[in-house]
Order: sequence, then C-alpha cells, then structure tokens
Amino acid sequence: MLFRRSGYEKIGGPEAVASVIVEDVELATPIKRAGLKLGLYSGSNLASVRMYRSWSAFWEGWTKNLYLGANRSWGMMVYMVAIIDLLQK
Repeated sequence: MLFRRSGYEKIGGPEAVASVIVEDVELATPIKRAGLKLGLYSGSNLASVRMYRSWSAFWEGWTKNLYLGANRSWGMMVYMVAIIDLLQK
C-alpha cells in the first residue's frame, strides 16, 4: 500500500486501525470518509512474491482475512476455502 503521509495522518495514523485484525482492509473506510482518493492497482508486472511455502502456512496466514473478507459468513468462507483448495491442485 502506498499513500501520502499527510493522508495517513489525516485518518488517524496507525492508531486508526490498531484494534483491527486486517488493518489494510480497514484503512479504506476512513480514507474514503475523509474525502481522500483511494485506488487499487496491480503490481504483478513489477514484482512477484511468495508469501507462503506450504498449505499450513497459507491457512494460518489467511484464515483471519478469509473470515473478514467473507463478511463473517461461515458459508462464504467455506466456499472460498474450497475454491482456493481447488486452485492449489
């Protein structure tokens, strides 16, 4: 994530998201509320990374994100996990 320091400070800096699990997702709301610009861009043509080297590491790292990304819906989370599992094979 890239943004101007002045914008980050305007929304409360790190304290604005210190109490949330997935702070990167939660930054969007105060940014938009403050009238600041927010854009999403893919950098896949600039760099590649490997975050996890095993299924267990992936599961540990993404469980919290999947649940929140599924709007705290267990059914949607199970669906998303199934899709990810199919993509791993």
